[in-house]
Amino acid sequence: MSHNRPRTKKVMITSTSPGYPVYCPKCNSDRVVIFFDPKFVGRFINKWDELIDERKITLENSWSKIKTENQWGIIDPKNAKPNWLCKECYDGGILLEVQNDNQ
Repeated sequence: MSHNRPRTKKVMITSTSPGYPVYCPKCNSDRVVIFFDPKFVGRFINKWDELIDERKITLENSWSKIKTENQWGIIDPKNAKPNWLCKECYDGGILLEVQNDNQ
């Protein structure tokens, strides 16, 4: 007896913990998860891991900015941004690199 169940596809989402508190811009909770969309190209995760380790990130939750930055159909993969989600208020958005004016 064989079972003809359809194959299911499991989507793996990679998440990271910065090792220091990151606060939600909406509710100021530190229960924030940073994750990479399944379409995110693996070789560009290292760049973001370094920025996170160096504390050179900011959480963005403005819908107009998210729409502009995360256009997966037309965006160059090396310019993709990781996502974040607050487990307290369920707000979310993207990570942006902090531009340092002192360089």
